[in-house]
Amino acid sequence: MDAEVRVPLGASKKKVVVIGAGFAGLSAACSLAKEGFDVTVLERLPEIGGRCRLWKQGGYSFDLGPSWYWMPDVFDEFFESFGKKTSDYLELTRLDPAYKLFLKGGESLEVPDSEAQLAELFERLEHGGREKFRKFMQQAEYKYKVSMADYVKRPSLRIWEFLDLRMLREAFRLDMFKSQASHVRAYFSHPHLVSLMEWPVLFLGGSPDSVPAMYSLMNYAAISLGTWYPKGGMVQVPLAMASLAQEWGVTFLCGDRYEATRILVDQTTGLAHGVQTPAGLYEAEFVVAAGDYHHMEQDLLDARYRNLSENDWDRYIMSPSSLVFYLGVSKELLNLRHHNLFFDEDLAQHADEIYKIPKWPSRPLFYVCVQSLSDPACAPPGHSNVFVL
Repeated sequence: MDAEVRVPLGASKKKVVVIGAGFAGLSAACSLAKEGFDVTVLERLPEIGGRCRLWKQGGYSFDLGPSWYWMPDVFDEFFESFGKKTSDYLELTRLDPAYKLFLKGGESLEVPDSEAQLAELFERLEHGGREKFRKFMQQAEYKYKVSMADYVKRPSLRIWEFLDLRMLREAFRLDMFKSQASHVRAYFSHPHLVSLMEWPVLFLGGSPDSVPAMYSLMNYAAISLGTWYPKGGMVQVPLAMASLAQEWGVTFLCGDRYEATRILVDQTTGLAHGVQTPAGLYEAEFVVAAGDYHHMEQDLLDARYRNLSENDWDRYIMSPSSLVFYLGVSKELLNLRHHNLFFDEDLAQHADEIYKIPKWPSRPLFYVCVQSLSDPACAPPGHSNVFVL
């Protein structure tokens, strides 16, 4: 459509266009609408959710993105900030066992939701394991509460944000200079326990020997706060956020016609003033680019307004993507659980082959989610929907 076609977004409130209806875009849209802005979200896909979408085929449904619901306090705090409860939108079940670990030698461990039961498991596998587990989790809880109350909420625009006296005092207590691998091994020696306590940091896109031990806070998130499942799949989370946004008057425009092709910037002020799409130009006082950072900056902005050049991007080390299979299986897989981690090969070798000497892993570890065990509606009767990563 001709670039001169203009689509006004409202007459009284200041207008904001948000590009992307994933978690970031949805959160921004809700928050801005609450502050009194006239918000329109442009999404190139036909549905809400960004990477957290749903795919249906042949009676099966699959979450295309995340499959773990951790840190429920974050979602609770988000909805509470709008005078709502998470339960107003989501029907959550706390999984027990939280997940199943398949280990070397054909062994397996079902990880109970109960901390007391898990402590007993540690004691069975390693003398003094109960007390070591208690001390480890006590420190992990401290890291979680300090980090979530302050550090993760800082904008992270400059390193100087974190160089305050409190942070310097806390650096050693938070294990900023020790790896998760060395931290775990300072407490535990049994290989099964090491695997159980190391693996959660893989969610951060790094290996246990490169991720700071501060992130043992993930163990507190996984064990103490629990592993949950929203009925209907993870897609229900962005749908809940979109429902909240619409209650605050946010407009969603989804589909190819609303794909952002350019962010327009006033050459005099250097301020964004609209977003071009095939459907026309959406004018705004503010633009929130909540899509993939590289695409937003390199493809939608003129070079003079970018923070990074393509050469800058080439110097960054990106977190890896993954190979995912979505399988419809014509039987129930009762030997599995909702979440299953196959750590029957060497984690250190697997991590080295991904992060240090990048190549296709020779003996890969993998994760299997069987959502239909918790939510039978995700597959035909007697069948299973299987997500392999």
